[in-house]
Amino acid sequence: MKGRPNIYKSIKPEGFGRSLNILYRIIIILLLLIGSIIPGNGQDFKYYTQYMFNGLAINPAYAGSHDFIAITGNIREQWVGIKGAPSTQTISAHSPILNDQFGLGLIVINDKVGVVSQQEVSVNYSYRLRFPGYNLALGLKLGFNSLKSRFDELILDDEADANFQNNKTAFLPVVGIGAFLKTNQYYVGLSVPHLYKFVHKSYEDLPIDQNMLIFLTGGYIYTINNDFKLKPSFLAKTHFGSVFEMDLNTNVYYKDDYCIGLSYKSFNSLAIILEIGFNKTYYIGYSYDLATTKLIKHQTGTHEISFNVYLNKKDKTKIINPRYF
Repeated sequence: MKGRPNIYKSIKPEGFGRSLNILYRIIIILLLLIGSIIPGNGQDFKYYTQYMFNGLAINPAYAGSHDFIAITGNIREQWVGIKGAPSTQTISAHSPILNDQFGLGLIVINDKVGVVSQQEVSVNYSYRLRFPGYNLALGLKLGFNSLKSRFDELILDDEADANFQNNKTAFLPVVGIGAFLKTNQYYVGLSVPHLYKFVHKSYEDLPIDQNMLIFLTGGYIYTINNDFKLKPSFLAKTHFGSVFEMDLNTNVYYKDDYCIGLSYKSFNSLAIILEIGFNKTYYIGYSYDLATTKLIKHQTGTHEISFNVYLNKKDKTKIINPRYF
């Protein structure tokens, strides 16, 4: 399959500095907004190894970041071998609208951990600011989360524990914000997918610690030659005032259609990532996570499968491959 022409252009130093200055201001504004309205808590969030192939899952500003319709699916089975381990299925779609000035996306998530299941549906909206050499998008996420707990399936040490006598359900709103800066060579994103804490009265008496999760992402694409490209990237996440984690990734691309990568999740796992593309339209990915903690004795790893479909491309020979950003 013939590789795509090298379309990367150099970024002028003054343009690079100006873009970082704008992103810095956006980060400050978002952090001030977070600090002013967040009491220090937020809703639970799902984890993905292949987040780099599904930016909408962690940042609403990613909506419409390409000049075509992008459809993504993801199936994740975590800690296989442990009963009640997390199981997550996600499907999303997004596209630019109104002369590419705006982006619109939809994401549906089904997640189950133990006896607790969640179904989240959200609409993601972005507004794109265009500058010479780069784009900056601001995003807003609005949706709902249906939460169900089947406590009658639990085997309790204390059968009389009042907190677990009845099954519980809740219907909660979801609000998130984000910023996403992209050039032909690098990207930086900051997001809070669940901005505010909404606790249903059914769960007020349960000892559930729900802390807001903040994401900072970044990556750079380095062209080795006409066939190979190297993309180092990272994802930093922290619970507000609590745990900090870092994912470090390196992906190697061959002719834009084949990818192999390694990922290190701080303090708990290593992962290998594989992906293959067909006709620059269909992509299938697989990742396998192996724990580096004592948990490895009780499970056989985490499996994740993803697929991407890209429709209505304006020019297949001139767009930036979304595998990079």
